[in-house]
Amino acid sequence: MKKVLLAVEQNLAEEILANIQKIEPFNDGREWKFETCPNAEQLLKEPVPDVLVLSRNLPGIESFKLLEKVKKRFNKARIVLLVGNVNERSRAYMKKAESLGLRNFVKGELPGERPYIFTIALQKDYEEVAGMEPTDMASKQGDPYRSEDAGMPVPGDGQKKIIIALTCGGAWQSGKISLIKCRNLAEIKKRAKTADMILVSSRAKDAERFVKALRAAGVVVPVVAVGPYRMELINAGATGCVEEVDDALKFL
Repeated sequence: MKKVLLAVEQNLAEEILANIQKIEPFNDGREWKFETCPNAEQLLKEPVPDVLVLSRNLPGIESFKLLEKVKKRFNKARIVLLVGNVNERSRAYMKKAESLGLRNFVKGELPGERPYIFTIALQKDYEEVAGMEPTDMASKQGDPYRSEDAGMPVPGDGQKKIIIALTCGGAWQSGKISLIKCRNLAEIKKRAKTADMILVSSRAKDAERFVKALRAAGVVVPVVAVGPYRMELINAGATGCVEEVDDALKFL
């Protein structure tokens, strides 16, 4: 039996588990076992699995430091890194990982960018797939590149989502979502009923209070902090914390 440890944010773990059950051979409980780990501190206490899936945004320990610890602790496992959308920060993360000999990168929103999508990464190292055309892999994997076959939803489904944001300065931009910037908490509450997601800058002085107030007001859509990771925002009710605006798409 292959044991897979999903060291990813809770909502992402739920998404993966819900969809992986629809995909052969992973839906065979005699052959594959999936477990989850929601934070870095717990991860370092876990036994070594056959496959470790690590999210770049896993809370608890700074991502570069965690890579070093993971390399040392889980060296005998296949380590798959979910790096998210490719941008300046994710490139720096991949560069750090490569310096440690880690190259199994699943890029973009799940199921990931071809040819190294999530379901293939669970079974093969990137070096085994690099250079192969999608048609070559499809003949062996049953055309896993079609999102409906792979079972992993692609957020956005071609339509822009409505996102409202308290940016605390800075120029937040995205080509994938309709971003409505708000000046204060009252304005966010007023627009919350029509929003698919709410973004709050983790740099905002009152970010923790804003998150608590939104949850207290009955806001149920994802509330995601953008910027440096802050555990207190998660404790206050934030759905997650990401470094770039587009990285928040995975919470839709």
